[in-house]
Amino acid sequence: DVYKRQLKLKAKKKGGHVTVVHHHGHHHGHHGHHHHPPPPPPPPLYNKIIFNVPVYLKSHHGTYIRAYSNGKVDMSPNMAEWEEWVIVPADVHKKDRVGFRSYWNKFLSAQLFNKVKQANHLKDWEKWNVKYVNNKLAFTGHHKKNLRAGEKGEVNQTNVLEAWEL
Repeated sequence: DVYKRQLKLKAKKKGGHVTVVHHHGHHHGHHGHHHHPPPPPPPPLYNKIIFNVPVYLKSHHGTYIRAYSNGKVDMSPNMAEWEEWVIVPADVHKKDRVGFRSYWNKFLSAQLFNKVKQANHLKDWEKWNVKYVNNKLAFTGHHKKNLRAGEKGEVNQTNVLEAWEL
């Protein structure tokens, strides 16, 4: 009937999600051809990271890394162009090594003395190792320190593991 056809179309538009909800709220997810194997194990890290697309790097303070044209970085409450970063692969052999390219075409760089700024190139100091922490991401720089959002809006590095969201 027409209603079922519409539902099928809707399911298709949503990317073919399995669970179809009828108007009276019952789930019909387990009919023969709709039956799915158990979910696969969580994907390896680099499946979560979207390369070459602008993203926002969100700290646990709910702020975002902002890039200035002069190479400075800080934390901002905004989500605008200056807070956009493109994650680029930084090592052919290690998919969890990435670079962060800012709106100004510079790269997030781990400096000495726990400082963080932007550099005009993608060399060792601009390569970050990514790891998962409770389903969020942590970024470790060249000096084995982790990217950190300070309470006063500064960006620096620390030995403590800090989690970020994309």
